[in-house]
Amino acid sequence: MTGYGSYGKRWKKTFSIRGYWQNSPMQHLTFLRMKQARHLLGTTDDKVEIIARSVGYQSPFTFSNTFKKWVGWRPSELR
Repeated sequence: MTGYGSYGKRWKKTFSIRGYWQNSPMQHLTFLRMKQARHLLGTTDDKVEIIARSVGYQSPFTFSNTFKKWVGWRPSELR
């Protein structure tokens, strides 16, 4: 694997093998959700609200805050 590009620090820790095995099931689920959300934000024109629901968040606000913690920027900043 090459570098992590512009992913946030938490993403790097989670994506590494050592970090991966030290995470709780909820952290792993959040990692998978953020990975899918980042993909959808980069490949579709769907609104952030639609993407939030498609990855399992009922509240776009909660999704946006979680995305910022994990990836390093708000979902709207990817557009």
